[in-house]
Amino acid sequence: MNEDILIEHLTDICEWAKQQAHGFVWLTHLGHWKRPQVVLVFNTRTQVSEASQSGFESELIQLIDSTLAPQGIQVKRYRLDSEQACQQQSAGDWREHLKRQPH
Repeated sequence: MNEDILIEHLTDICEWAKQQAHGFVWLTHLGHWKRPQVVLVFNTRTQVSEASQSGFESELIQLIDSTLAPQGIQVKRYRLDSEQACQQQSAGDWREHLKRQPH
């Protein structure tokens, strides 16, 4: 077991999510692969809010958890973010933006 397994599963889930939710664009993970933080990225803050209100956020988290748990991977934390927020807060620099604590 290694980080490649995590990346493979998250890539599959990302492709599924892009087809399911308006505005979902990508996801990534931070930290150790056995207990990562997963960042779910939408285009706008409004789309982040809509994903939470519609239940898509919960559905996506449940899918990720149920896919990764059998691999011995437990997500430490989820974070929803947006391209819009990164542009406004970090001038579009995702490397810097991901270092920020979410609001």
